[in-house]
Amino acid sequence: MRRQDDRFVSGWPEPARALVERSVARHGGWERWDALDTVSLVMRSLTGLIPSTKGVGRSFPLPSQIVVKPHAFRTVFADYPASGERIEFERGAVRVFDRNGVAILDDDHFRRRFDGLAKFRSWGPADAAYFFGYALAYYQSVPFLLTRTAFVRHEPDPGSAMSAVTVDFPDDVVTHCRRQRFFFAGDGRVVRHDYVADVIGAWARGCHYWQNYDESSGYLVARTRHVTPRLFGRPLPGVALHAELDDVAVRFLDRMR
Repeated sequence: MRRQDDRFVSGWPEPARALVERSVARHGGWERWDALDTVSLVMRSLTGLIPSTKGVGRSFPLPSQIVVKPHAFRTVFADYPASGERIEFERGAVRVFDRNGVAILDDDHFRRRFDGLAKFRSWGPADAAYFFGYALAYYQSVPFLLTRTAFVRHEPDPGSAMSAVTVDFPDDVVTHCRRQRFFFAGDGRVVRHDYVADVIGAWARGCHYWQNYDESSGYLVARTRHVTPRLFGRPLPGVALHAELDDVAVRFLDRMR
C-alpha cells in the first residue's frame, strides 16, 4: 500500500526509494523544497569543448546574472545579451525582451530550432538561454524531481559508498534526454549524472559532476559543474563543459522564514 504522503510514481522498489529520499533529505528536505522560491547566481566562467564550439564569447555572450524559479521551471537571464535586455526560459518557451520590455521573440516550442542539421550550428543568445535555462531549472529541481520519474534501474555499490539510479523523465519535463543516470554519495549528495545532450547531438554523451556545493541556506546548490565525455558508461579525458557559479542566493516563501 502506498503511503499517504508518498510522492513517488509507481514502480519504485524500496531500496531505490530510500536512496532518493536520503538524497532529498541531504539536499534540504521536502519542507525547504516546497517553500523554495528562487535561486539567484552568477556564472563566473564557462569553458570547454561545447561552449567553445557553440560560440561563447563570439556568437553569444557569457550569461551572467541568472534567477531560477524551480517550481515554475523558469530561468531569467538579466542584462542579457546586453544591458537592459533580458531573455526568459519557461517550460520550453523562450522570450526575448528589448530595453523597453517589449518581446521581440516569443517561441513556445523553441526546441524545434535544434532539429536536424540545426544541431551543428553556432548558438545565438536565445539558443544559449534555452540550453542553460532548462539545464539550470531542472538541476535545481534534482533530487526532488526524481520522484516524478519512471524507475528503470538501481545500482547499489556498497564498496565505494556510491550508488546510482537510472530513470526516465516524463514528457512534460524539459531536460537533456529522457533516460538519465544519477550517482549519489554515501551522504545523499548528487555527485554525478550521465545523459545525452539531445539538442547538441546523439554523440554528446556526458558525465556531469556536481561539485563545490553551497550549503549556506540548507538547500544545496552545486557551484561547479564539470562535464567530461563518456563512452560505454565510462568517463573519458577532456572537458566537454566546465561552469563556475558564484554569488548564490536562495530565497524561500514566507513560511520558511
